[in-house]
Amino acid sequence: TFVVMVCTMVSRVLGFARTAVVTAIFGASGAADVINLTFAVPNNLRKLMAEGALSSAFIPVLSETLVEDPSGTESNRIVRNILTFQLLILIPVSALCMIFARPLISVVLAEFTEEWQITLSTGLFRWFINYLLLISVSAVLMGVLNSHSRFFVPAITPILFSVSVILSILFLHNQLGEYSMAVGVLAGGFAQILFQVPSFLRLGYSFRPLCG
Repeated sequence: TFVVMVCTMVSRVLGFARTAVVTAIFGASGAADVINLTFAVPNNLRKLMAEGALSSAFIPVLSETLVEDPSGTESNRIVRNILTFQLLILIPVSALCMIFARPLISVVLAEFTEEWQITLSTGLFRWFINYLLLISVSAVLMGVLNSHSRFFVPAITPILFSVSVILSILFLHNQLGEYSMAVGVLAGGFAQILFQVPSFLRLGYSFRPLCG
């Protein structure tokens, strides 16, 4: 409990630091608002597809299955099933969002009235939306580890995201401008998955898609 509490506190502090870095570097040009509001779209969707509804339904079912079937066969099937479902749903959704990014931004972020705001938000959104798939997969891995009473790795994982974004902006903003945020977001998403993969595999689970 103490470890989770400390990691959560550090994650929240780094979240504020991330916002402060974005504001400090891009605030003068007015791009900080565009970056923050654009990222808020996939970041809020994750509450539906990842850490919110998915975790609240997934963890109890998986925990119950582990009790009923200690061999892990059924729990492995459930995890492969949910990962396959995510890929089948989120990859097409992400592709459609990338294709129709401009009209989506015009509707969802109607407060952007200037052409440069819409253009920048559209470009960033095409990168940010892929974070939804990454964080959804990461949430499944977190759920699996928590169901097996492995709390340390999932607790640290969110910290990696903020660190990736902060470092990316600090070191790449001169070369990539506002898109350094996109690099940090995607790098952070991959980092959250990769950090949990060893523990996930050691528990006997697989990323192999479930067919049929």
